[in-house]
Parts: sequence; C-alpha cells; structure tokens
Amino acid sequence: MKALKIFSVLMLVIALSGCSTLTEYTESEQVLLISAVGIDKAANGYTLTAEIVTEGNQQTLLSVTADSIDSLIPNLKKKAGIPLLLSHCGTVFISQDFNISDLSFLLQHLCSLYEFPLSSRLAVTNNCATLLNAKGLSSEPKGYAVLSILKNAKIDSRLFIIGRAHTNTLPFFIATNDYYLLKDSLWIIE
Repeated sequence: MKALKIFSVLMLVIALSGCSTLTEYTESEQVLLISAVGIDKAANGYTLTAEIVTEGNQQTLLSVTADSIDSLIPNLKKKAGIPLLLSHCGTVFISQDFNISDLSFLLQHLCSLYEFPLSSRLAVTNNCATLLNAKGLSSEPKGYAVLSILKNAKIDSRLFIIGRAHTNTLPFFIATNDYYLLKDSLWIIE
C-alpha cells in the first residue's frame, strides 16, 4: 500500500513537470502563441513566417530571414522580443524548393532544440508566406485549419512519423492570396 502511494505521488510529480510551459507565464501578453510556421527556401537563404494567435483568435504574421535553417528560430525570438510558445504549433509548412537533406535537418532541428509538438503536421506548399496570408474559408488560424483538413483527409504527416519513417511524400497545398487548397496527390521531395 505504501509503495502504491509513493508511486502515485511520483507519477503526479512527473505529470505536472511536463506542464511547465502552461504555468510559466501568467499573462497572455507575455508570450506569443505560434499556431503555424512556414519556411520558404530562396536562393540566398530561408524565410520563416510564423502565424501568431492573439486574444480573440486574431492572427498576425511575423517573418524573419536567415542564411541557414538553424538561425531562423533564434532570429524569430529576437524579433518578437517576448517568449514564443511553440508547443501549440499545429502545422509546419515547407516550400516545394526543399530537398530531402533540408527536410531531415529541419525536422531534427525543430524537434530536438525547440518545443515543437511531435504531433504537428508537416505540409508542402508553393509559397508558405502566401498560404499564411491567404484569406481562407474560415477565421480559424491556418495552422489549426490545415491540421483539421489533414486529419479529416486521414493524411498522417505528423513530425515524428515523417522523421522516423524518413518518407519523402507529403501533402501539398496550393496557395493564392484568396485561398489554399489540398491537392489530391502527394508531393515528392527529392
């Protein structure tokens, strides 16, 4: 019986220690909640566009550039000026210009150094900034809307599945200024 009590207390301590990001901040103004990130590859480096959800479910975008993938999140943190809450990111978008080595490095970097949930979905698009700026059909943040689309389509592109399986086929979204649309075929990253 004593062992059961000790085990119960130990499990409670372990469970509560995983909630540090929920209790670390006391006011919503002290942290930026990131619902999606999109990383576009360009000739001279990378651009990261983050979708930030504010009070009242309003969205705003914050963009940074860097010459390497590993400089993107530190540049975003510096530009934001307040802590980022990455643990609620629903979707990570990459541009169709990514190759398989870029993708492998990105996944390793996001999952090992930052608080990205392993259940975040990964999707390819023609342009991440355009998709995150698109009007869309709902007022829901794009990161969560695309997460719902992928779940409903039964497309499993969770970060940990993609990273573990080393797959090179991902869902592809066409993006314009007015809409974003899931294509029927998967994108192959080479």
